[in-house]
Amino acid sequence: MLGAHQRWTFSSVHTSIKSACQGLGFAWYPTLKIAQPLKAGNLKALPLVSGAVREVPIYLILSDGEYAHPGVRRLATLLKTVIQNCLQTKAQ
Repeated sequence: MLGAHQRWTFSSVHTSIKSACQGLGFAWYPTLKIAQPLKAGNLKALPLVSGAVREVPIYLILSDGEYAHPGVRRLATLLKTVIQNCLQTKAQ
């Protein structure tokens, strides 16, 4: 682990990406946020032996469960569908 004196913390992802594009460090970014810099060659994936991909667990909790507003239930269904599609695409 890097100590606090050995890392920079940015208040926005955009600023962090700009800094990385200028060669001022590295970070794990969502692929969608860095598609253009990757395509342009301003960023490149580091050839890490382990830890190259970071996965973040996502939890969906409906506080009212079956009594939740229909809009909330619809949003939950949409989120589940999108995540399922992403997992299927990743598996291919």
